[in-house]
Amino acid sequence: MFYNYLVKGLGIGMIFGAPFGAIGALGIERTVAHGRKAGMATGVGAGLGDVIYAIICVLGSSLVSDLLIRFNIPLSILGGVIVIALGYTTYKNKSMKVKDTKPNQNWIYFGSSFALVMMNPSMILLYVFAQSFVGAPKVDSLLKAGLLLAGIFGAIVLWWLALCLIVGAFRKKITDRTYGIINTCLSVFLMLFGVFVILRPFLLR
Repeated sequence: MFYNYLVKGLGIGMIFGAPFGAIGALGIERTVAHGRKAGMATGVGAGLGDVIYAIICVLGSSLVSDLLIRFNIPLSILGGVIVIALGYTTYKNKSMKVKDTKPNQNWIYFGSSFALVMMNPSMILLYVFAQSFVGAPKVDSLLKAGLLLAGIFGAIVLWWLALCLIVGAFRKKITDRTYGIINTCLSVFLMLFGVFVILRPFLLR
């Protein structure tokens, strides 16, 4: 049945689009510092990148996937440097008071998270793992592909809505001291994660 593709897509998206790692840390930091809209802008950007990788895998674009894997090292280095830079920026803002974001900054959060995801070709491997874990059926039509991708995108949106709603619920209760501790922890995590992203292609050889 066609609805099975939507359900399987939701399952894949819950694994493939989970907001962990650097993107999750950025989403938490931006939600705490600037509100739910900033967190969701980060999530939508990351989700769009996830969906593009899913489209490449679902439609079997071997040319694009081969190019991404071939340029894995320079993309990983560039992505790692960006993550480290974001971590350093977060660290500098650790004593900043909690405030709402200006609406015209949300596109920056969207673009930066999208770029980070697109600079991580290993997302293809994560998708393959998620698909094998869920046991997605064979896609042999555009309708089935569309339903599968709709399920994946839906799961990603649900993840980010939950994250932003939960973090946003506690946002007003966060003091400047607590905010500084959170930002310090997240910034250290981001910078260490950035170093790992840079070294990962060499460690896996």
